[in-house]
Order: sequence, then C-alpha cells, then structure tokens
Amino acid sequence: AYYSNGKLTYTSLSYYFQFCKKLFVIGREKHIGEPLDAKFVSSGSNIYIHGLPSPISKNGIKNRKWLQSRYQEIISKVDFLVVRLPSEHGLACIDVAKKMGKRVIVEMVASPFDCLWYRGDLAAKLYAPILSFRVKKALEKSQNSIYVTKRYLQSNYPTKGNSIGVSDVEIEHIAAPKTLGMKKKYRVGVIGNPELKLKGIKDLFYAVKASSIDIELSIVGGSLRSELEVHMSKYDFVEQRGFISDKASMNQWISSLDLYVQPSYTEGLPRSVIEAMAQGVPVMGSCVGGIPELVNDNALFKPGDSLEITNIIERIISDVNLYNELAKHSIYRARSFNKEEKEKKVQFIRKATVNPY
Repeated sequence: AYYSNGKLTYTSLSYYFQFCKKLFVIGREKHIGEPLDAKFVSSGSNIYIHGLPSPISKNGIKNRKWLQSRYQEIISKVDFLVVRLPSEHGLACIDVAKKMGKRVIVEMVASPFDCLWYRGDLAAKLYAPILSFRVKKALEKSQNSIYVTKRYLQSNYPTKGNSIGVSDVEIEHIAAPKTLGMKKKYRVGVIGNPELKLKGIKDLFYAVKASSIDIELSIVGGSLRSELEVHMSKYDFVEQRGFISDKASMNQWISSLDLYVQPSYTEGLPRSVIEAMAQGVPVMGSCVGGIPELVNDNALFKPGDSLEITNIIERIISDVNLYNELAKHSIYRARSFNKEEKEKKVQFIRKATVNPY
C-alpha cells in the first residue's frame, strides 16, 4: 500500500474523479517499516500509485533510461496530465506528455526557489536558482495553468497561456468572529510538520517560550518523532496533536484557539490559514508567498524573527480592539472562498481537458 502524510491521501486525490474514471499518480516513494493508519492511505479503488526515484537522485540518474520509459508507459495510458509544480517528476513528465501530444494542466502550488532556499542545506541553496529557472520556463510555455495565489506566484512565475488564480479550498460554514475574554492561559495554534524547517515552527516555539503571557502552543501535524518534536515534548506549555484527518475534529481544534499563527518561510496560499479564518480566529502570518494576500498587515512578521512574533502575539492578546479587528478580518477573507470560487477551477479544468493540446 502507499501512504501520504496527509496532502495526497485517497480522499484528497479523489477530487480528480470529477474529471476522470481512473487516476495514475507519479511521485517519489520511500519504504517504511510498518503499515500506517488508514487515514494516511493514498492507494485504492481506481487510483494507481507509481512510486519512482527522483530524476536528480543517484538512483534516478543511474537509471535515467528506465525512468524515461516508465514515464512514457504511464503517460501513454492517460487522456490528460495534471502536473503540480514544483516537482522534478512533473518537469520531466511535461516534456514526455508534449512529445506524445497529451494535454497538460499545471497546478502551481509553491515557489520552487523558496522551498529549496529555506530547506537548510547547501546543496538545496545552490540548486534553488536552477530549479526556479526551469519552472519559470515550464510555466511560460504552459497552455493551461492554475495558481493557488492571486498575485504572488503569478508575478514570479508568469505564463503566456490560459491561467486562473484560485485556491482549492471551499468554506462551507463560517463561524462568528472570535471574542477574547480575560483568561489565565491563551491558546495559540499552528498546523505543519515541525520536522520541516521551512514551516518555521521552531521559531514559533521559541517565541511562545519567551512570552511574558501564559500561552499554550498547540501543534497539529508531524510524526512526533523528529528532534524538534522530542525537544518540545519536554515543555508543559506545548501540546502536540499529531495528524487530524477528520474535518469536524479539525474545526473543533481550530475553534479552541485564541490565535492562529503561520510562521512559514515559504507558502503558496495556505489552506490552514483560510480554515482558521473560517472559524473566526485572528490569524498571524509571515510575509511570504500568498500569506500577505490573506493576513491583515498588522499581523504580518518577517519569517524567522522570533522576537517579532512574540511582540505581535502579546500586542494582539492585550489589545481588545486589535483582536476584534483581526477576528472580523478573518471572517471577511474566509467569505471569498466559496462554492462559486471553487467552481471556477472545476470549469477551467473541464475546458482544458476537452480542448486539444
């Protein structure tokens, strides 16, 4: 069986059944020691996973001809290809699909430069401008592109073809704006894998730790086994919830928060921020990617600046007027992610898959 950490589970991949009867998925794989919980399963009825080595890995370079033949074999079976960039497999498959005359839709979900630059290692920093250039070229030539942002990704990775800027998030219910009463302890939440440096959760941890206000930091996501997670487990003010798959449970967790913080070093348009806003929770975020398109200017901070995060958290919690303003802002922004907005993406894909490449 194949599993995902939450983003490409069977449930999320089933979105594409609006446009096809069978779905073939190409992605990187790694072997794990034991089966995971059913909520992490990616493979299933009419979804066929093909785990392949990255084209730039040692195994991928060594078996380059074999890898190309696998791309050709899989893509020959499909009517159209959806490529989520940035992705090494995605870039390679675009070339194969074009040669075979297959229709291609690009989903641009994040900045390749930012993803590599903030990963932490030297090799990633050296490769960041190269991957960024390759993705720019792919977007420029793409005939049909979907961006998750309205402005950020479009300005850095423009296309000459048809495009739309729309998130795949649909908010069905919007709560009332959160109010802040006098409390002994306040709850600050974040969704993300602490193991990934680019999520900035380490910065948020130290920001809360340094605060003069009594705050509980609640974290959803991660394996609970990384070095940072083990370290944070030693502190009583940290609550680590792991992965929450049930939507009702996730909304219940969000509604328990007094403040949501997205401290990432890079993002497209984070679903977690939108979902927190739908619960009427004030949101803070780093001024990267599409976050400034969502978050109020008074609640933005530089990524990696723990001191600034501490100061803004304390200012929001101690200023009732600012808190209420941010709660109302959350509701205002959440209302734009409605059924009509999501339908634009559906119609865009349908049109792109009907027209010849």
